[in-house]
Amino acid sequence: MDPVSIAATAGAALKTAQDWQGHFGFLSSIKTKLVGSPKEMLTHLDLALEQIDRTCDAFENAVASFGSLLDGQAVKTLTELSGGKLRANYEKGRGHCMIVDKIYRDHLDTWFNKAFNADYGMIKAAFDLMQHADDTLFEHLGNVARALQECTEQQLALRLATGAVDLNVIEGAFMLVIPVRKEVATLWESLRATRNGILAALK
Repeated sequence: MDPVSIAATAGAALKTAQDWQGHFGFLSSIKTKLVGSPKEMLTHLDLALEQIDRTCDAFENAVASFGSLLDGQAVKTLTELSGGKLRANYEKGRGHCMIVDKIYRDHLDTWFNKAFNADYGMIKAAFDLMQHADDTLFEHLGNVARALQECTEQQLALRLATGAVDLNVIEGAFMLVIPVRKEVATLWESLRATRNGILAALK
């Protein structure tokens, strides 16, 4: 995949992650209000948020794996990531919005409306995003993983043909996805703060 395409793919993922951050920052801000909530509801909430947690983790692993190719001597890694494995690892590790949707509709929506009435609109907005994540954030991050996968395949072909990879191309692709990586890390931090709040409330 050429740099322009990677930049466009990364840009779409970055914008989506930025859009999500405000909502997850809000969820993190109300974590202290969870104290005293029914343990069953807290458990359902944590299970829903776990789907986003898994996706952030899978994306970070994909980017870190690609970044290891900057070594230039990482032939074993290059071989391991070829054949679609980098993208496949992301897909295997990521969460699924259908799980969030079912948990929210079956358990959380009514509870949020009753227990957090003043914050219900903001909470619902955050869950609206998560309930359609397969078509937004998860897809965009998957597209970044696919772009890195294509770059990996091209570099393997280059190494087989010439005996070396092009570190400038690898570095260029990596630099293009760093802003997405940072934004996802910020989103992940807010998410982890919320999940830690749930853990504290469960004690």
